[in-house]
Amino acid sequence: MLLVRTVATALLLSLAGSALAEAELNGTYDAVGATADGTAYRGEVELTTRGKAVEVGWTLNDGQRYRGVALRLDDILGSAYWPEDEPFEDAGIVIYRIDGGRLDGVWMPQGGSRDLLGREELLGPASLKGRFEIVLGQNPGGSRYSGHVEIDRRGETYHFHWYSPGDSFRGNGVRIGNIMVVGYALGRAPGTVAYCVRGPELDGLWTYGQSARLGREALRPRSETDTAPQASTGTECLPTVAMNARTGLLD
Repeated sequence: MLLVRTVATALLLSLAGSALAEAELNGTYDAVGATADGTAYRGEVELTTRGKAVEVGWTLNDGQRYRGVALRLDDILGSAYWPEDEPFEDAGIVIYRIDGGRLDGVWMPQGGSRDLLGREELLGPASLKGRFEIVLGQNPGGSRYSGHVEIDRRGETYHFHWYSPGDSFRGNGVRIGNIMVVGYALGRAPGTVAYCVRGPELDGLWTYGQSARLGREALRPRSETDTAPQASTGTECLPTVAMNARTGLLD
């Protein structure tokens, strides 16, 4: 069983690295979105692939500017983000593949090398609520860490609180299918956005801070359209907890 788990973890890391190499995301995108309370907005987003990461820059039509760092796993691009004028301490992004109560993840700090990934494997309740032990914690430079993570499912999001070993990072997770995206920072959660990548188009779900609700955002390459895109309503990019709320089923 240990050999199988080791091979599975190696495969996860290989997929995380190769997904970006096979389909780099670069260029300027027109954006249209809506906040959790339905307020519409427009703007542009710049995506720049660097190593294993994608650097993201948002400029909204009202002048607000945000920056972020993203990783891709399968067809999900997950990014942590923060206001350009409000830096978060030690912010970063982690993206997990969910297998029952096991979360196998890769992560990258905002200020780290774009060629190195950290690894984290969590083990806990299949409900994805409660205490999760860090059974594998590896920094991008190769050193190890240990501790646990408390996960609290609230509304449409999942709140993460790391103890490694003391009170340290906090994040807010967006789940799509078996992928969990979490933006994190020291002491407080930044923003998190999870985009479904459909060829050149991206449809996203986002949250900020400790919010339990999600906004939406659609991106289209500027070279392919002269008008802002319409936000997708495809069920394949709905957050898992929201889909369950509509069907009355629990995962």
